[in-house]
Amino acid sequence: MKNLLFTVCMLLAAASFNLIAAQSSEYVIISATDVNIRQKPDASSKLITKLQMGQIGKVEQRSAEPADIGMDFGSELTSFYWYKIKVGTQSGWVYGAFAFEMKEIASPNAPVDWYDG
Repeated sequence: MKNLLFTVCMLLAAASFNLIAAQSSEYVIISATDVNIRQKPDASSKLITKLQMGQIGKVEQRSAEPADIGMDFGSELTSFYWYKIKVGTQSGWVYGAFAFEMKEIASPNAPVDWYDG
């Protein structure tokens, strides 16, 4: 009976992990101009590069908790996750307020057209 209970608990834990993994983003699309990509998930961390609106990054990691970097975004949301992304050969951290999460895209190299209307 103990083995059966242990097996059921392990299956439930594995199912929960898969559900969380399935909800994570594969890509982010940069949603602003001159977005800072940093060495660490911190607004004062060393700047690696800047990305432009429409550039796509492959998500390598997401911060464990949302962070508030002290900016007013004009909405109730003030905390966003940091995403470690890879664009080309460079990897770095982007603040989630400047990136849209995407589960999949047609091609990571496809250009993105933005409507400003």
